[in-house]
Amino acid sequence: MQEKILEISLKLFSRQGYQGTTIRDIATAAHVTPSNVMYHYKTKENLYKSVLERYAGGSMDMVLSMLEMDKPLQGLEELKTRLYLFLQALIRFRNENPDIENILETEILQGLPYAKEEFKNLISQLIEKLGAFLQQAIRSGILSSRYRGKDLAVHFLSLFTEPRRMRVFLHEFGLMDLSNEKILTKLHESAFELFFQGVLPGERK
Repeated sequence: MQEKILEISLKLFSRQGYQGTTIRDIATAAHVTPSNVMYHYKTKENLYKSVLERYAGGSMDMVLSMLEMDKPLQGLEELKTRLYLFLQALIRFRNENPDIENILETEILQGLPYAKEEFKNLISQLIEKLGAFLQQAIRSGILSSRYRGKDLAVHFLSLFTEPRRMRVFLHEFGLMDLSNEKILTKLHESAFELFFQGVLPGERK
């Protein structure tokens, strides 16, 4: 029952927002009574936080696992492989979770503190873990020591987390067919290679 309540809540919070969704709305859509929802989550705020933790936090752990932080890096090709798997997992997370992304974007703009805090935690975790991974590559001499791992992490994430609105504009205005997965993959691969062109030690470029 709790899983169903969370799934329904995710859809309604995405479509109607936190303020526009009531416990009764969720109960009706889940075919349970409002008291059943309140029994498990006590308040709408707790339910909202549970949705964010379940669909955002849990999935992000899987994305970060692609870096295999506990294993030492053996060279440039292994670095590229792990980063590429991380990137694909991050893109898959965004594509498969449009509701959670919509919640985070919309509610942050409206100043809702729960979404802002969750989003802040997600981004901080991504930057911290990816930064530590890239710093390991810098210490190993795989990447240039001119940069800090954290700075590279911010740059890397900025390349691949373009706003959905830009993708919509490019597609709707006929500038680029971003519904074509092959084109999207090619764009990501190009950006991936461009990133490495600027961060490798001089002799490896």
